[in-house]
Amino acid sequence: MQWDTLILGGGVAGLSAAVQLLRSGRRPLLLEAAPNLGGRARSFHDHRLQQQLDNGPHLCVGAYHHFLSLLEQIGSRHQLTAVDLPFWSEPTGWYQLSCPDGPPPWQLLAALWRCSVVQWHHGPALLRLGRALRADSVPDDQQSVTHWLQQLGQPADLCQYLWGPLCQAALNEPPASASAALLATVLRRTFLGQRGDAQILMARVPLNDLIARPARRYIEAHGGHLMTRTRVTALEQRSGRISAVITSQGQIDTSQGVPVIAALPLSALRRLLPQWSESTGLHQLSFSPIVTVHTQYQRSAQLSTPLAGLPLNPSQWLFDRQTDPAGGARITAVISAAYRESSWSAQRLLSTVHQDITRLLPQLAQETPVFRIVREQRATLAAWPGSSHWRPVSTTPWHNLLLAGDWTSTGVPATLEGAAMSGVVAARAVVS
Repeated sequence: MQWDTLILGGGVAGLSAAVQLLRSGRRPLLLEAAPNLGGRARSFHDHRLQQQLDNGPHLCVGAYHHFLSLLEQIGSRHQLTAVDLPFWSEPTGWYQLSCPDGPPPWQLLAALWRCSVVQWHHGPALLRLGRALRADSVPDDQQSVTHWLQQLGQPADLCQYLWGPLCQAALNEPPASASAALLATVLRRTFLGQRGDAQILMARVPLNDLIARPARRYIEAHGGHLMTRTRVTALEQRSGRISAVITSQGQIDTSQGVPVIAALPLSALRRLLPQWSESTGLHQLSFSPIVTVHTQYQRSAQLSTPLAGLPLNPSQWLFDRQTDPAGGARITAVISAAYRESSWSAQRLLSTVHQDITRLLPQLAQETPVFRIVREQRATLAAWPGSSHWRPVSTTPWHNLLLAGDWTSTGVPATLEGAAMSGVVAARAVVS
C-alpha cells in the first residue's frame, strides 16, 4: 500500500481533504475510528424502526460551495433537492421563506416580499439590516445576535418569527447567546453572494448514501486508501514534527516528514495534544447539543411540505420522511441548541414531540408512535460571542501537522460547509 499523506478522521473534513489531495495528485491514507465513514453526518440502520435513520437531518444552502463541490466530485450532488423553508405557529399560521433563482440582493427582497409575516411597516428596519450587511461591516465578535438585531431596530415579531429561527438553524444557538458576527457572515454569504446561494437544499437519501459511500468509492477508485476501526491513541513528537502516529492497529511512521492532517473531533485532539490545547485556549471552546427524535406511526399521514419550522415549539423542525403513501407516517423532529432537552427522559421527549407533530397532524393524536431518540451532546461547536477567537488555524507548531474540522478557524459556523472548507484548506497547504 503506497501513500504519501496521512489523514486522521473520516468525517466530512477528512473526506474533503482526501478528495482534494487526490485531485492534486497525492495518495492519502485515511484512518477512521468508527466502522463507517461520515462522522456526525452519518446514517444507521435502526432495527426497531426497520429503516435507515440519519444521525440528524441536515439542510444545506447554495452558498455551501465547498460542500457542494465535494458532492459534485464524488458523484452525489444530484441527491440534493431544492425546497422552500415553511414555518408554522399558532399566532401566524403558515408562512414561508422562498428565495427565487435570481441575482442578489433581489432574491432576498423577493423572499421577504412573499413572506407573510413581513409587513409594510417592517420596511425601514429591513433596510437598516440590508445596509449593514451590504456595507460589509462585521459586528463586534463579543456581540450577541439579540443585541445586534436590537441595535439595527429589528421589530420583536421579525426576530421571533424570522431572524430567530434562521439563527437557530444556522448556528445551533438561540439569538441571546449566539455570535452576531457569525450570523452576519451567514446572512451575507447566503443572501448577498452569488446567484443561487440562497437556495435551500435537502437530501433525498440517507446521509451515508449522500456522503460516506460515494466518498469511499471515489477515494478507492482514485488511488487513495482507507482504514476504518482504526483509532488514533497517541501522537509521537520529535524535532518539531509528528514522528509517529500510534493507532489501535499499530504504529505508523511519519518521521520523514510525511504530512499529517488531523481531521479529528475537537475532544479527540485535546486528548492527543493536551499541553498544546491548553496553551492555545482550545479548552475555551464548548459544544451545543442537538436532539433528534425519529417517530413511526401506524396511520398514514403526511405534512403538506417536506419540512416545517415551528419557531414557538420545542421541536423547531419537523421532517416528513414518509416514502410510501400507503405506509404509516414517519416524522423526524429536531431540537437545536438542546441544552435543556438533551437531559430530558425519553418519555418526556416523546410526549413533547408527539404534541408538536399532532398540532399539524391531529389525526395522529390518539397514537403512540414507535420512536428512536438520538442525543448528540457535541453536535456543533457552540457559536457563542467571542468563540471565534479561540478557533485554531490549520497550521500548527509541528511542521508536518495540519488541522481540519468544522471547529477550526474557517470564518463560518460549524456546519457541513465549514468542515468541507477546512479539509480543502489543509489539503492545499500540503500540496503547496
